[in-house]
Amino acid sequence: MHALAKPRNWKHVCVCAVDLAKILCSNVGLSRKKPDYEKVFSHCAALFGIIWDTENKLVVCNSENIVREGPAIYVANHIRKADALTVAYAVYLHAAGRHLHVMMRDDFFDDKSWARTRLLNVDKLAVSLGAIQVSRQAGAYSQMKRFIRLLLDDGCLIIFPTGSRSRSGHVMELLPQMLGLGQMSFFAVMAQRERFGQDGGGRVQPVPMVPVSMSCDPISGRTKLVFSEPEYLAPDPPDAKTDRAVLSEFDQQLVRTISRLVEINLSHIAALYILHYAWHSGDLPDRSGNKIVLKRSAFTNDLTEIVEQIKEMDGLLLSDSVRSGLDSELRRVERLFARRGMLRTAGEELLLLKNRILSAPPVDHRYRKRNAVKYLANEVAHFTEIVSMVEARVLRTVGTRH
Repeated sequence: MHALAKPRNWKHVCVCAVDLAKILCSNVGLSRKKPDYEKVFSHCAALFGIIWDTENKLVVCNSENIVREGPAIYVANHIRKADALTVAYAVYLHAAGRHLHVMMRDDFFDDKSWARTRLLNVDKLAVSLGAIQVSRQAGAYSQMKRFIRLLLDDGCLIIFPTGSRSRSGHVMELLPQMLGLGQMSFFAVMAQRERFGQDGGGRVQPVPMVPVSMSCDPISGRTKLVFSEPEYLAPDPPDAKTDRAVLSEFDQQLVRTISRLVEINLSHIAALYILHYAWHSGDLPDRSGNKIVLKRSAFTNDLTEIVEQIKEMDGLLLSDSVRSGLDSELRRVERLFARRGMLRTAGEELLLLKNRILSAPPVDHRYRKRNAVKYLANEVAHFTEIVSMVEARVLRTVGTRH
């Protein structure tokens, strides 16, 4: 791994502290010399690695698919606030120090009083480190030109099709305006057209679009970052009319690729099982009428059988928690859902809190904490073959109780 990834390389912390002091002095007028943000970028990357403990918490797969030179567009799902930093960090480490640019709202820090002060303006810092701000009020195409120019200058950027983090856990919570046209491939099309014209009508190398999938295991705390092989949209002549159906299908294929690369962990499978058990065991509550009794032995045996069947499937990315022994991991999963108020343990029984599990809280930033079972189940709901397998196993177990 790159030297910057070592979390105990405290030299970079000291350098970052000095550079931050220079920025503060410049902001308050104590220094006329403007800080060189490009110079400190490498130290900021190292500081990110230290703070997030990326050596132990970040796993990068298929780094050979990271584009080393020339224009590139990375398309990713969005699950955490630091997703853009995470991908930028991986690209920087594995592509000889390439800087990844990200689209950011110009009002992103409007509700943070500490972010815009005379001493420190986080917006300026973010822009200097690679963010390209866009306004909801300004014209759309005029702002998009900056991203097209970036690609023409052989730069690379990351796009989150959903625009914001997933609230419900679903891999792609696409906004209504993202469902029709080829919004993601638009940048590649425009950059390729301009290059076609500049090249005098000669052959143009298409812009690579790299699907990136991010997933996080709540038990281990590890984030898995998977880079898929670049996909290309054939360039059209500048005077050709864009086939929107082709662009839309291309974007949908990118989304499908990202979705299939989500890592499946044991908490996902357990969440699916508990959710279906609560659905199909509604007539089997305990005396309180709110809790459903699930024998721990049945839970363990069913999960073991399901995991063995999943291991035989092709094309799935499985976490260590699925591939390793289940006994200790299942206990950790039980404790996770117990902490989130989804179940209680009682000796050799699990008491599933039916009302909490089947609740439908508002789909906002608190959804993940209010219903951890549904959130984790939603993360893998697009794997219909796994959902069907889990439901069939639950129905068989519930049937033996009648």
